[in-house]
Amino acid sequence: MSGNQKQVFLTQSPTRWQRFKWFFRIVLFIIILLTIILGIAVMKQVFIPAIPQIKNDNGEYTAILITVRPRPSKPLIRSTMDLASILLVRLRN
Repeated sequence: MSGNQKQVFLTQSPTRWQRFKWFFRIVLFIIILLTIILGIAVMKQVFIPAIPQIKNDNGEYTAILITVRPRPSKPLIRSTMDLASILLVRLRN
């Protein structure tokens, strides 16, 4: 190199080199982060596990699925005021 040409980062103040280093670090971090996110997205699409299915010919499972439990005839607590009064009575005793 000839004596009258300056190198790229040869300056009196170190701020130019510091800005370049931090810019490169931030860009590198963003690229790594995007690569990880893209990898997770691709892996999630590729490896979707199969959900186990219940066999329809199994009578025990079918009976459980078909059976519907009846609702109680009276609601246990009719309103929040009833709940509050029950709790107050229990707390006092």
